[in-house]
Amino acid sequence: MKAKAKGKQKRTKTAGAKRAKNPPARGKGRPAALTPKPAALLHLEELLRERIHGKDAAVQRIAQAIRVRMTHLDFRPERPNGSFFLVGPPGVGKNEFAYALAKILYDDETLVVPIDMRAIGSEEDANRLTDTLVPGPQPILFEGMLTVPVRRRPNSILLLRGIEYAHPAAHRIVQQIVEQGWIEDARGQVSFENTIVFATSRIPEDENGPTSAIGFNSASKSVEERIREKLTRKLGEEFLDSFQEVIVVPPLSPDDVRRIARYKVEVVLQRLQKGRRGVQVSDQVFQAFIPDDQVEQNGAGMLNRTLESRLLNPLARYLLEHPAEQQIRVDVQNGSLVIQGSAAGVRRRTGISRRVS
Repeated sequence: MKAKAKGKQKRTKTAGAKRAKNPPARGKGRPAALTPKPAALLHLEELLRERIHGKDAAVQRIAQAIRVRMTHLDFRPERPNGSFFLVGPPGVGKNEFAYALAKILYDDETLVVPIDMRAIGSEEDANRLTDTLVPGPQPILFEGMLTVPVRRRPNSILLLRGIEYAHPAAHRIVQQIVEQGWIEDARGQVSFENTIVFATSRIPEDENGPTSAIGFNSASKSVEERIREKLTRKLGEEFLDSFQEVIVVPPLSPDDVRRIARYKVEVVLQRLQKGRRGVQVSDQVFQAFIPDDQVEQNGAGMLNRTLESRLLNPLARYLLEHPAEQQIRVDVQNGSLVIQGSAAGVRRRTGISRRVS
């Protein structure tokens, strides 16, 4: 281990993931794990619902599992603080759970480690998840996408997106993490007991084609059972059973997406308040910019881009052109965005002249 490779990883030898025989020793120079405030755990459901809408059942199951684990009442304390397999169509907010928990529990969304598992298509790619030593006259250590962040920050929240596309070798590594709470690689054993693991998946397809219309409008148990059967055929029952919860995430309603949009905008506008500039955005803006048909087609998948292009960009221009304005209101009139400042009493239609119908 005399030198570390920099830049893009290139594997020249398949090392494979070793299964450790004993759990890693605690302490010994490892960074200290963070501890969330008891109030955050006690009111976790309410805090999650401020940011995640239309997912009450999923919120409750995730909050309960994390609360039990973080109060040291779990039957297997060596496991991660939570391991959740989330399945649902695109744009329903599966990834948002990871970022919301990072903010609520630790006030730090940078703890989320997103990994696109679609890029792990071979056994050699799977080796990139863990530290791997390539022997030679000057051995080279390739740092793992999973192990390095956890060694540096034990409370990392792993977000494994598109897990169904990953190679089976990657599935075996993830399964060992969520079942045993530690793995062994070229630098020794690494503990995942303070992490939270999310694996996300789209609803799998079968011989009948896409299953996006599998019956989400019904709350019947048979819907989840049918999806579970499809996942089992795709990934195997043992892999799914290794997670604490396998949760089917239903589509968002238009009202859910508008509430999410308002939350996102309010978070941004809170920064302006620190500079003593206040902005109020009317409900009509979200109603106009997020029509029902757009939600039915994309869910919340295009939400950030829509808000940036149709609301935040024109608002940014207005703020720069009117530096004296302290209180600003944003509304929609006759199909156009209208920004009004209280100081000058002047209304300005935005440079984006598109009607919002």
